[in-house]
Formats: sequence, C-alpha cells, structure tokens
Amino acid sequence: MNDRRDFMMKLAAGMVATSFVSIARPASAKEIVFKNVFIHHVFFWLKEPTNIEARNDFEKGLQGLITVPQIQNS
Repeated sequence: MNDRRDFMMKLAAGMVATSFVSIARPASAKEIVFKNVFIHHVFFWLKEPTNIEARNDFEKGLQGLITVPQIQNS
C-alpha cells in the first residue's frame, strides 16, 4: 500500500512542478496538433501481484478495452 501511495504522491508532485515550467514551442510540420482532446491516464495495481490467474484475468480485461473505439493506447 505504501508503494502505491508513494508513487501517487511523487507523480502528483512531479505534475505540479512541471506545470511551473514553460515548455511551449511551435509544432513542427511532422507533429500532430490535437484540439479538444481529453487525455486520461489510468494506473492499475494488482492486489496479488504474484497471482498468475488474477494477472491473466486482468490482461484479458485490458484486451477487451482495446476493442472500444473511444479508447486508444499510445
């Protein structure tokens, strides 16, 4: 539990810290500019990371998500 909490706290601190740094620059011709796009990241932790059956079930569920047109993995 502490590992997950530590990770989330470091992630949040990093996001806050980087929000103060301006990295804006013009897009090059080979870059794609997205407008009105919602980007959402999801992090998962298995309750039993050594349980192979639970991991296989989890991976099977993720494979099902790939078939949803609105969900993209990049």
